[in-house]
Amino acid sequence: MIQGMESSLHLLIVGAGGVGGYFGGLVAAAGGATAAGGATAAGGEVTYLARGAHGEAIRARGLVIRTGGKEIASRPGVVLPGEAIPPPGAVILAVKHRDLASALAALGPALRPGLPVLSLLNGIGHDKDIRLSLPGARVLLGTAFLGASIESPGVILHTSEGRIAFGEAEGAPSDEARAIEKSLARGGFPVRLVDDVRPILWRKLL
Repeated sequence: MIQGMESSLHLLIVGAGGVGGYFGGLVAAAGGATAAGGATAAGGEVTYLARGAHGEAIRARGLVIRTGGKEIASRPGVVLPGEAIPPPGAVILAVKHRDLASALAALGPALRPGLPVLSLLNGIGHDKDIRLSLPGARVLLGTAFLGASIESPGVILHTSEGRIAFGEAEGAPSDEARAIEKSLARGGFPVRLVDDVRPILWRKLL
């Protein structure tokens, strides 16, 4: 049984831009508060590995999602560069491909055997990079259908869609994958665990 399997996983989201900020912010809003500095409080389920003014603003004031004429606020945990990472139940990579190498290097100290790592990067083939940098991780691949961006530090503007499809990089869906699906679904957006995600990734790419 992985950490948090009996309830909701503590998700470490690497990247707080449009994708990570939107989906993680909704899960955090549904799950409750998280203490400053990344320590998980009662009900807290999301910690961001973030940087710059955006990460500092989320730590200081929380994260706001502007969507459909309303604002959804949450107080996720934030780990800034150089700080210790709390042990996650699962990792979600929500960075640009150009930032993948530095993100994986930062994750190294948090790695444990079998740690589920879900990549939401666009494209094909980066699972090999993840395995090389995080040997022993359980790699999952997914894609986000979403229009969202950073409007200002600590604020995400959502403009369209908002769903995730994902699956195992190899093999049939595992208990770990089902636990991630359950945890993400708490955010109230559509999330689908599929038997074979690669055709979806190729269609998105093309």
